[in-house]
Amino acid sequence: MTEDNNELSLTEDNNELSIIDEVTNLSKTENIPSMSFPEVLEKAELADVHSFGDKTFGENSALVEQAFKNTNDLAALFNRGHNQWIWKHINMSNFSDYYNVRQVHNEISHKKSILNDLKWKFLQQKVSLQKMYEDLEDESLSKWQKFDLNIKIARHHEIAEENRLMVEGAMKDVLALNEIYEELKVKVNGFDEHDFEQQEPIGHLKRSLTQSLRDIRMGGRITKGEQEYLEQCGANVSKIQKLLIEFCDQEQESESWDNVLQLEFIDKLAHELVEVHKVSEKRANWHGFSDTPIEDLSIRNKIALLTSEEKDL
Repeated sequence: MTEDNNELSLTEDNNELSIIDEVTNLSKTENIPSMSFPEVLEKAELADVHSFGDKTFGENSALVEQAFKNTNDLAALFNRGHNQWIWKHINMSNFSDYYNVRQVHNEISHKKSILNDLKWKFLQQKVSLQKMYEDLEDESLSKWQKFDLNIKIARHHEIAEENRLMVEGAMKDVLALNEIYEELKVKVNGFDEHDFEQQEPIGHLKRSLTQSLRDIRMGGRITKGEQEYLEQCGANVSKIQKLLIEFCDQEQESESWDNVLQLEFIDKLAHELVEVHKVSEKRANWHGFSDTPIEDLSIRNKIALLTSEEKDL
């Protein structure tokens, strides 16, 4: 191997490009076709090393490269946090419509943080690439300095593509969550922080009642942990247990295969306990507290407002 113009030349008995020439060629255009996994291993002299399955590193890497090619199309479909069904039925399966709105906020805030971070990374990568391309024009660089720059350029392009897929997935999630928010506004709209505070007793009772119902189905009684939760909400546990046992019998005899009967039962019972029997208020008063949130500690700007067209629907 001889030096010619600060580059590695071809050997007399080998018609393949040297790794320097290979990587240099890869870095000459904006759309870099990165070296494949097997090619990199071969250049790093790992291709003939023994690996699993009684194959060499090179043979297994070729299989891996083929697997990558075979599954590349999946990235565009599954580059997001969740699909729309999971968002609505799993992530938004809270016990209060207000909690679902809060869940939308939490999820979008997380995605916003990711996108804000990646947008600056995109700019930094673009600037870094431009700088490295300009640095390559420096004739004083040694062949090894050029080699390092070309490797960095190739890796930058790979990272940029990975980030692009991540951004695309996050954008899908944000747009899906925004649609869910618009749908939720039909049920929960024009509220502020004080309104959210006021609905907390109902939200917690619905959670406790639902979890207690699961206890009844599984063991015929409310477990100790759920009893404590019901007590904290101010409910008479023994009366609740009796009602839930009766409901389970009714549910079992129902001809319906959906769980709307349960949702309606829990919703009605929670509202009755809070609004009619005042269970949360009475428990708070017994402890010397007021059950009414302090209004001055809440932001009173109404959110989730409906347009005039939406109000007419």
